[in-house]
Amino acid sequence: MGDIYKLYFDNIDKEVYIGQTKRKAQRRFMEHRCKAKNNKTLLEKWINNNGRFNLKYSILYQGDDLDFNEIKFIKYYKKKGFKLYNITNGGSGEGATGYKHTEQEKKRRSLKNWSRDYSIYTFNNRNGDSFTGNRLDFSKYSGINPSVVCQLIRHIKKTRNGWYEINCKDIMGNNKPRNNNKYKFRHILHGNEECTCWDLIQKYSLDNSKIYQVVKGKRNQHKGWFLNYT
Repeated sequence: MGDIYKLYFDNIDKEVYIGQTKRKAQRRFMEHRCKAKNNKTLLEKWINNNGRFNLKYSILYQGDDLDFNEIKFIKYYKKKGFKLYNITNGGSGEGATGYKHTEQEKKRRSLKNWSRDYSIYTFNNRNGDSFTGNRLDFSKYSGINPSVVCQLIRHIKKTRNGWYEINCKDIMGNNKPRNNNKYKFRHILHGNEECTCWDLIQKYSLDNSKIYQVVKGKRNQHKGWFLNYT
């Protein structure tokens, strides 16, 4: 026995979330309110954007076979033109509690995430060969499994098939930033510098992470250095 419930806002038309619970629906509803503070998932952001305390719920069904009925109600509301904040089609599908991804799905997702990493790395081989590029291209070039390449970059493994990643560190012991773009920096005393973050860090003994924050706009300046937009 359990409930199929609907989350909604009175002031928003045709936007809902359909869920199921074997506990009291009121308790599950309060959990949704509380977890919305995390503001990470699509559902949590929807609740936060419209006000946690404006959220309401109603029970659509009480009884057995919750998976079947949850799928049925999700299909029903989709046909009615509602926007649903469910990440699955209901039941025990992908994304539901207790669902385990297949090995094929894990591999597909891993490669998809790898394709988003365009950071530049330099790999050397003991036979004199060298490669500079992103992780996925190096994996294809060397024939080394992507997960092993990741271990080389993190220096969990030192070498694989003679390949190793150059572990550059700045003068303060921080890892060299992977951003090779040139920026226009300015300092009241030192003047203008057009160079990479790494060159500026080396030349003026700056902190790696803080200069990176300046470039990303997370801080205005570091030791008098700021981005020159003129």
